[in-house]
Amino acid sequence: MYDAASVPRGGALRTGDQFALSPNATFTDATCNSAAFRSPRLTFAAHSAPLSLAFNGSAAAFVAFHGSWNRDGPVGYQVAVVEFGDDGQPRKPSDTKDPATSVLWNADLARCPQHCFRPAGIAVGSKGELFVTGDSTGDLWVITRDRQAAGEDVRDGPAGRRSAGWQAVLAAVLSAAFWLM
Repeated sequence: MYDAASVPRGGALRTGDQFALSPNATFTDATCNSAAFRSPRLTFAAHSAPLSLAFNGSAAAFVAFHGSWNRDGPVGYQVAVVEFGDDGQPRKPSDTKDPATSVLWNADLARCPQHCFRPAGIAVGSKGELFVTGDSTGDLWVITRDRQAAGEDVRDGPAGRRSAGWQAVLAAVLSAAFWLM
């Protein structure tokens, strides 16, 4: 369950709850919530289409949400991070509708899916940078963390960087070089 308002008899259901769409004598909401079934730890909106997942050590998982193509009210179309605690569990609660933090996204979802970035693949480099491909644009993005803005020790990093959080740079040179081969 992601949005109880979108389901008949959603009533007291919360994000992450399981339920029987068509309850009968042997399969009920109670059956779905029994030990025989495991509830999701995090729930994402339907049609957000997480196509790729890459872990950056044990503290974070980056997800390429390709996005919806057949839904009113587009969702997805972003790279997001799910942060994990020392216990190995996601930091956000299981009933949140906002389980990940956006890192790279489209400012205007009304232009999607035809005219926007649709991440399809993601990989983590040896220095923690993210390499993200977009199949609608053919771009390769390199995303790096601004350690100073995140409050980390940056004595070994470049001086004068002041942007917040994550920085995305279109690897236009790589994209152009690929097409010239």
